[in-house]
Amino acid sequence: MDKAETGDGHGPGPGMIHVVINEGRYDKTFVENWTVGFDELRAHVQEYSPQRVSEITWVPAETIADAARVYATHRPAAVLVGNANENIVLSMQTQRAIYILEGLCGNVGAPGGKVQWTAPPLLPELLRNLLCRILFPGETAKETGRRVCGTFHSLRLAAEYCKSDHYR
Repeated sequence: MDKAETGDGHGPGPGMIHVVINEGRYDKTFVENWTVGFDELRAHVQEYSPQRVSEITWVPAETIADAARVYATHRPAAVLVGNANENIVLSMQTQRAIYILEGLCGNVGAPGGKVQWTAPPLLPELLRNLLCRILFPGETAKETGRRVCGTFHSLRLAAEYCKSDHYR
């Protein structure tokens, strides 16, 4: 039987977060300047020592603590997320723990840190033009930009679309 998730679905993540915070291995400047809720997080993970998490997940406490120390000590560090951990039961909590660790250790936006695919420079322009022609034939790019931004303001594509000087 494989058992590597805590009762709240984080796997060994809360134990790792516990170690990073309690041993002071987090990036204090990054946490102070770019995060909210640190005190609440610190209080929450106190009940998730590596020993307790080990009892729940069967992952040895030493392994949990060592993994936290390695991740927090070797900066920048990256965790590749994707299908392997996004298509499991309680995947949101797994991703959440990974993102918390990235934030604690200051690996968000750091060169060599968080791994995130970005489009080649021409792709956004090509996508905008394609959207114009397919979704709104006969409209100018500027008209389409207004329509898309007004309707789908929360989508990243629409935000990129609207920021382009070509479409203002």
